[in-house]
Amino acid sequence: MANTHDYIIDNATGSVVRADLNTLFLEINASNAGDSAPTNTVVAGKLWHDTTTDTLKYYTGTQWVSVARATKGSANITDITGTIDPVASTTVTGVGTKFTQEAKIGDKLVVTGETRTITGITSDTVCTVDSAFSDNANDTTPEIHPACYVVTDDSNGVDLIIDTDGKVGISTPTPTAQVDVRGSAGTGTGTAGVLRLSTAELTVADGDQLGRIEFVAPLEASGTDANLVGASIYAEADDTFASDNNATEIVFATGASETATEKLRITSSGLVLEKNACIRSSTNRAMVFGY
Repeated sequence: MANTHDYIIDNATGSVVRADLNTLFLEINASNAGDSAPTNTVVAGKLWHDTTTDTLKYYTGTQWVSVARATKGSANITDITGTIDPVASTTVTGVGTKFTQEAKIGDKLVVTGETRTITGITSDTVCTVDSAFSDNANDTTPEIHPACYVVTDDSNGVDLIIDTDGKVGISTPTPTAQVDVRGSAGTGTGTAGVLRLSTAELTVADGDQLGRIEFVAPLEASGTDANLVGASIYAEADDTFASDNNATEIVFATGASETATEKLRITSSGLVLEKNACIRSSTNRAMVFGY
């Protein structure tokens, strides 16, 4: 579809005005979908669905910027404009490239067969990547492998990303696990990534669980017991919570031919209790019997 409507309805006969309106509404209804950017009445905030790269873009007043793509993976791999002659640096300089229009932070950039993650975009011809490219031959057809979803902060740092491999990164543009949570820079507790499990319960009582981690093989072909929860770790209240009490125990559960059941417990006072066994406490001073 050609995105050429000027968004002006001229005085004319009824049928001409109607045809003009229909053309205008068709472009708006399709988010100005087409393989080329709208050419008329391009104002800040206007949307354009780039059908070549399957990318939704908005106009800043000076240029088109990518917002999101419908899907990730090979369906959206695309040769980008311009050429790149890589050097041994995390700073990538292109010739005739359009990084601000054709890429976003979190996308994978492929140059001369090497793949790197874009961590910053300075201009159409300069971007940064997570690790240096090798000093290889000039690439006249560099590629972009779009990330599925990216949320950035005011400084273009990545708050959340679902990358081309389906990995989720929180505060990291390059997740190395299915879920990768990176803490902030600093000292002490400020350096740690935190995964918090919480409960919506308003009146926590003895035996209530605050959070649970489960381990299971739901696709195991054997079925039945093979698909049950094989192990779990959970936090359990050891008393009714109050302004002066949050007594909590950690429970370790494992299964043999059943859904995992409790086998070991660490009490709120630090004692280790093994189900139906006798074990020394963590201080090695007293015998603690199983329960």
